[in-house]
Amino acid sequence: MGTPFDTRIEYIQEIQADQEAFILELIRELEEVVLQLNKNQLKEKGIDSEGEELGEYRPLSVTIRSAYGLQTDYIDLSFEGDYQDSFSIEYGSNDFSIIATDPKTEKIEKRFTKARGLTEESKAELRVYLRDLILEKLRNRI
Repeated sequence: MGTPFDTRIEYIQEIQADQEAFILELIRELEEVVLQLNKNQLKEKGIDSEGEELGEYRPLSVTIRSAYGLQTDYIDLSFEGDYQDSFSIEYGSNDFSIIATDPKTEKIEKRFTKARGLTEESKAELRVYLRDLILEKLRNRI
């Protein structure tokens, strides 16, 4: 009969054997966090996945957005919210991508080619969530 220590070792060996699958499993559990990090980059900072500013609104856009009570300091791609609300994650065999299904996606991304994806800062935040989830899984499994 194995000891609790043996169980821990076996679990860690399972993780090491297929690290990509394990990380994707965690990303699936943190999917809403990943999407929210991307949305926050746009809404709160007006930056793309490379940390570059999306730009400033033209005077007419400022007037229209002001009339709706929306922020006008920087482009945030959120006038109606449909674009960001359409974000989801598409999974590959060992990776994932943030996709957008809004009908305006092609038009938006023609100008803002790096709107989807996480900045290094957001990736660092995600790593904290991943670390915490890994520790929780280890505690629950062991």
